[in-house]
Amino acid sequence: LGHESSGSILSALRAKAWVTSCYAGVGSGGYENASSHALFSFTVTLSEEGVDHWSEIVATLYTYIGMVRNYCQSPGGLPSYIYDELKSVQDIAYKFQDEPSPEELVELVAEASTCSYLPADRLLDGNSVLSRYDGEAIKNLLDKYFKPTNSRVDMISSTFGREADFGSDCKDDNIMTEDTTSPDEGAAKAESSRCKFGEPKQEPNLGTRYWIEDIATDLMVGWEGLCQPRVAP
Repeated sequence: LGHESSGSILSALRAKAWVTSCYAGVGSGGYENASSHALFSFTVTLSEEGVDHWSEIVATLYTYIGMVRNYCQSPGGLPSYIYDELKSVQDIAYKFQDEPSPEELVELVAEASTCSYLPADRLLDGNSVLSRYDGEAIKNLLDKYFKPTNSRVDMISSTFGREADFGSDCKDDNIMTEDTTSPDEGAAKAESSRCKFGEPKQEPNLGTRYWIEDIATDLMVGWEGLCQPRVAP
């Protein structure tokens, strides 16, 4: 999913000037990768135009997932060279990585020790390199977890929810900001955000405004159909 050359998700979305970069994978943080769960993220950096087309960007992602699922169900499964290439890159990155400090090494081993799926002899490299190809495991992950009903969409943008748009007097002297929006424009943006998403919630410690919304049923149904196994469009 994070492939960047011709035929990739990024290539298709860049051609429409909707995104500038993407990242796909499981992070190393505790909330992303723990003994109880793993959170797979597909993150894109949107252009201003891309913000208005976020649902179509998600649709492109699920179309691509449907294509990969179709390959998994074919007799030969996913082409093994894809896995071999990824394994070679991971092996090289691990072999030539900077030597960690003693403190970092202890932390790495301690975190790896909590992973029930890692044997003792793989604590140092188990989270960094790939081992054997398991096409059935990949198919199982795609079929059971890579679907709209098992996902959430997070959007972070300065086009809505800015502190200045709500006329707050709260300022942090340690943060330098430049706001070229007039008071009338700011009020209009705040009102627009309220009309679209309702009154915002506010994080109690930092005061950040945010919204939580259910994704429209028609979008969910459309995405569910797109992620079904199918030949690439």
